[in-house]
Amino acid sequence: KKQSNWDIFISYLKRIEGLKIGPYEAGVKTKELHQLYRLEEITILLDSLKALAERKPIIFLIDELDKGWDASEDAKAFVGGLFQASIALNQLSNNFRVIVSLRRELYDNIPALYEDFQKYNDIFEIIEWEKKSLLRLITKRIGFFLPEFQSKSDIEKWKIVFADQIQQIDSFELLLMR
Repeated sequence: KKQSNWDIFISYLKRIEGLKIGPYEAGVKTKELHQLYRLEEITILLDSLKALAERKPIIFLIDELDKGWDASEDAKAFVGGLFQASIALNQLSNNFRVIVSLRRELYDNIPALYEDFQKYNDIFEIIEWEKKSLLRLITKRIGFFLPEFQSKSDIEKWKIVFADQIQQIDSFELLLMR
């Protein structure tokens, strides 16, 4: 059966995901990992992706890189390579974007990203939340999905949805600590 371009691309993304989740597998398949980062297997698709992006903007969001994070050299190499691949894909077209979300403490533990930051600091976005604004953002979503609670205060909306699990610590404070 002949695979379509989308089948090839989705297969490529699934293999990257498989390597990310299995740190031992990634160590064994280092060569395959480097090939994935260099976009070798999807080179034939890049022109098609570019043409498609010109018709309709495409955005890929890569998130939850901390899932199964073990701070190993393989994990760090994976994220560093993923950033390199994302930068290469972002140069395809102004209408094609790969957005990689990474927690600050993971970023701080991957020295290879510092070099990337110096070269590409105009494409890095650091998002930091203050306690009050984070609570407001979350409770706005609660109010949207549970309109009957829209008139309640932010902390009341929070407590309606998130019961305190530990007697001594407020659940929102627990979220902030994590």
